[in-house]
Amino acid sequence: MELIVRTLSILTLLSKKPNGISVKEVSDELNISTSAVHRILSCLKEEGFTLQDSETKRYRIGFKVLTLAQNMTQKNALTQSAHKYLEEFSKEINKTVELCILENGSTVCIDYIQNTDTQYFFVRTGFAIPKYATSAGKAIEAYLPEEKVIKENQNSTFKKVTINTISNLDEYIEDLKKVKKLGYAKSNEELQLGVVGIACPIFDAMGYPVASVAFNKLKEIDEIDDQKIKALKECANKISRSLGYKGDINAK
Repeated sequence: MELIVRTLSILTLLSKKPNGISVKEVSDELNISTSAVHRILSCLKEEGFTLQDSETKRYRIGFKVLTLAQNMTQKNALTQSAHKYLEEFSKEINKTVELCILENGSTVCIDYIQNTDTQYFFVRTGFAIPKYATSAGKAIEAYLPEEKVIKENQNSTFKKVTINTISNLDEYIEDLKKVKKLGYAKSNEELQLGVVGIACPIFDAMGYPVASVAFNKLKEIDEIDDQKIKALKECANKISRSLGYKGDINAK
């Protein structure tokens, strides 16, 4: 516990020193031995949380800390921008709809609007599930550069969740190509037997796929008609435009 407190204290101090600070200065200000400060700063440097000037040897806050803060800001901005459109979409198709992102190689739901069909599906914010088995994950990765997708998935095991789950990278790449042709992604009983998932990508101001909006349906009960697909794309378009995107998902 003491080590964690010291580490956080050092990071807090560094955040107040834009021009950097020496090991001795940290030691003097926080009353921590120079050897302990050096060990902590060296570890933080290895992980990208601090940077060290090669000439002065002074430390300053690393970009990784800024990335963590930026990610949190982006998620908050995304959910705030998307929520009202998710509500409209859920009401229009009378289904539970989800807002998802990719995080650490998995699909993660960061917001959802509950409808009467929630009892049939597993929906929970913050829960990580295999991206290759979800329409939400496919909808995002389909619009990333293919070389990036291959690089990030070349060591993936593609563990089967159901008998229908994609089992290798080649199959996954081919499926993503189909997604781009259709303009939406489909998970056909790949995550849960008897359940079909449909998702459409959401783009930021730079045209980068940052999230997806998705809904699920029971395979044997109702069909995925053109009207629902149109409503899905329009919802994704509205959210994308709220983030500054100037294009049209249907034109991608």
